[in-house]
Amino acid sequence: MTQQTQTPLHRPDNLGQSRTAVRSMFDPSLVKPAVIDSFRKLAPRTQLRNPVMFCVYVGSILTTVLWIAALAGQAEAPQGFILAIALWL
Repeated sequence: MTQQTQTPLHRPDNLGQSRTAVRSMFDPSLVKPAVIDSFRKLAPRTQLRNPVMFCVYVGSILTTVLWIAALAGQAEAPQGFILAIALWL
């Protein structure tokens, strides 16, 4: 019968401690560039690079126009339904 011995692995003293500071998700240094980038990505040229997102983009614009028409009483569907679809897109 052979007996296997296991050698303990070397573990650093600072196990579980991060070298970087913990930042909040709403830290202004993170939020500001994210908001600016999100508005840049709404540009039609950026949307054209991804056909699926471009179709969603155009659909959301059309649905918003239909909702405005529904507010004026010119639509076939209820205003709340059209608004829900526009917000979902």
